[in-house]
Amino acid sequence: MRWARLLTASMLLLPTLVVNTGAKEWRGIVPLHSTRSDVIRLLGSPNLDYDRYELDDGTVSILYSDGPCKTGWDVPKDTVIDIMFQPDDDLTLSDLRLDLSKYKKKQDYEVLDAYHYRNGPEGHEIVVIDNIVSSIFYGPTTKDSHLECSRKWNK
Repeated sequence: MRWARLLTASMLLLPTLVVNTGAKEWRGIVPLHSTRSDVIRLLGSPNLDYDRYELDDGTVSILYSDGPCKTGWDVPKDTVIDIMFQPDDDLTLSDLRLDLSKYKKKQDYEVLDAYHYRNGPEGHEIVVIDNIVSSIFYGPTTKDSHLECSRKWNK
């Protein structure tokens, strides 16, 4: 009986853990930590040009390092730097159920009715155009700032 309660409690807690850690990674891919081989293991080979994947729910683009400090980060070649996900469905910010108090909102300089919501500590940015989520970026977190080349060279 005790195991059944523990299992039930674990299953109820699991979705909250996924939501809390999801902003730092995308489907198991973590910027500055995952590699091209990790991405291929999780998603297969890209089915579009330029390391892009057409998925059931949208399109994802993966940006990889060209080598230490060649793309701004002191990580080996073929390390994931950024992930951009563009959902197929019309999503709003409320659909994502985010704590927007953790995000800084900025209006886009070029696109009317476009806003960027950025959470630097989690490396997460959402672009919203006309109240619809256009893209979601997953990038380095502030905990990874020690890997930024400009910071290393300015010390």
